[in-house]
Amino acid sequence: MLKGWEGVRFVEDRPYDFLIRAKIDNPREVRIQVKLQRMRKQQPMWASEANRHYPKDMYVVEVQQTRGGFDPETNEDTRPYRFGEFDILAVNMHPSTRDWNKFLFTLGSWLHSREAHGYSR
Repeated sequence: MLKGWEGVRFVEDRPYDFLIRAKIDNPREVRIQVKLQRMRKQQPMWASEANRHYPKDMYVVEVQQTRGGFDPETNEDTRPYRFGEFDILAVNMHPSTRDWNKFLFTLGSWLHSREAHGYSR
């Protein structure tokens, strides 16, 4: 665990996997979502395979909750996470490194929508 931080336990379904809280006078909570690097045909998927305009030296991670689904009460799509639902995205890089202990991290606020890159569903 990180020095000066503590894990927060929760049992309900949330759009993140971990919640940590700073142990200081003005506590700050950080929501962390963990995903696996995307694969295609049993190989790590390159960003250029998703969009030819992406750099060839970047990989893809698919940030979604499920392959499909909807909320029966609201009929809203439950597949995508909403922007702002987590603070940090941790990506396990096993597909390209063959090591389950290798992760890359990014801020949730740095993520871009598919529509911003010319994709639609």
